[in-house]
Amino acid sequence: MTAPTTAHFLTDIEIKEFKYFKDFKASGFKRVNLIGGKNNVGKTAFMEVCYINTHSNNINTMLSSIVNVNHSREYVNIVDKSKIEPSLLVVIKKCTSKSNIRFVDFEFTDKDAKQQFKFAIDIDEKILMAKI
Repeated sequence: MTAPTTAHFLTDIEIKEFKYFKDFKASGFKRVNLIGGKNNVGKTAFMEVCYINTHSNNINTMLSSIVNVNHSREYVNIVDKSKIEPSLLVVIKKCTSKSNIRFVDFEFTDKDAKQQFKFAIDIDEKILMAKI
């Protein structure tokens, strides 16, 4: 019997410019991992960037994963009425991560009433602009 492959498992990740993380690296993940720490140190943010990284197969799935992360945050805010955040993509301004699975980069800018969304997955890059 051969050992199971871990090619589709996240084994390492590098996070830049995402919420609490400015330049963070973690490695050595196995099939089961424990993530612990005090309140407000970034455990949920870490899981969110891992989710975005692993689910971003293309621009559509990347967009869906970002919206799912924001939707989950909004649900928590509804339960805890003391937290109010804006909706959709604007909550996540920047997310850059590189793992053993893929490279993902997202950036939202809003200047002079022009919104710009930049998506990059591995080597494919797309920039969307919108006027408000």
